[in-house]
Amino acid sequence: MTNGQCVRVSTGAVVPDCADAVVQVEDTEIVKHDNKEELIIKIKKAPSRIGQDIRKPGDDMRKGDLLFDVGCILSAGEIGVINEIGLKAVAVYRRPKVCVMSTGNELVESMTEEIPPGCIRDSNRPQLLALFKSLGFKPIDAGIAPDRRSDLVVAIKNAFGYASVLVTSGGVSMGEHDLLKDILENDLGFKIHFGRVWMKPGMPATFATGVIGAELRCVFALPGNPVSSWACAHLFAAPLLRHLAGHLKIYNSRIYVKLADGVKLGERPEYKRAWLQMPDRMTGEMQDEFWKTRQETGQVQKEEQFELLPIAHITGGQLSSRLASTIGANVLLELPQKSDGLAQLERGKIVQAFVIAPI
Repeated sequence: MTNGQCVRVSTGAVVPDCADAVVQVEDTEIVKHDNKEELIIKIKKAPSRIGQDIRKPGDDMRKGDLLFDVGCILSAGEIGVINEIGLKAVAVYRRPKVCVMSTGNELVESMTEEIPPGCIRDSNRPQLLALFKSLGFKPIDAGIAPDRRSDLVVAIKNAFGYASVLVTSGGVSMGEHDLLKDILENDLGFKIHFGRVWMKPGMPATFATGVIGAELRCVFALPGNPVSSWACAHLFAAPLLRHLAGHLKIYNSRIYVKLADGVKLGERPEYKRAWLQMPDRMTGEMQDEFWKTRQETGQVQKEEQFELLPIAHITGGQLSSRLASTIGANVLLELPQKSDGLAQLERGKIVQAFVIAPI
């Protein structure tokens, strides 16, 4: 190939040594063709520089480049790079296993058609199993354990035969059948790190650790109310499992949002379920500038920038028994407890939100 000549190459193909630029085919016009190949072409848009649209060896990555840092998640992009460079194996953390158990004499399996008087279907276990699976962990169904000391001890020990982390629901409040804290401490010799949390929902949430079979075991004993167990699983259990999985970032992101409606404050700090409406004018550049300003100055310089924040809509009634309030929720609004000078937050108030699902 000499001056005045060209050759057709496909995307990704090798460029002849004597060629120093590529012209996209849409910027050319065929002048003469012999029904087999082009003989003469017209270049409608000449290359603007030497090396245009040519990828040289090392443009994508060079010897010695750090491709993956410890703690990165192997998702689509990482898997693509691994295959691109022909890497046969990588060292990974094993996905942590977590056993999920419900407790309570009143519980029956969720698929039960005839519910005996005084009983309810178990919704906690299926929802927690689904939650942990969606987060990339390996949940194991540990069934329903009745509120009897001997049965609970056996059920807990059996669960630890499958996983080092156990998440239970029910049995941690103040009733006569709430035996879990006492069993963990006195029957199993576990240390309770916390057993009541000043929050709503989920005040009875308990975390304990102990040794069984020469291995450290962790128990999150969550409240029996379905929303309480769901919220506490997001706030407490999921970060621990991410830590065991080697994640560098174990906590979900927190963002600022604007309340769609006014809300009364309670006696405890509260996590209200909400879904976000994104403003039409929230472009990427505007978002970047907004957060840069807040980071640098600690405040928004222009009042109109408040309009760029996502709008948070609370998902109806927030009773801890109302599991339907979790449907469609992608954030937990972090609301303060009421005080003498603050009993409610007005519509448009900016609060912090804990992200729990894609926005």
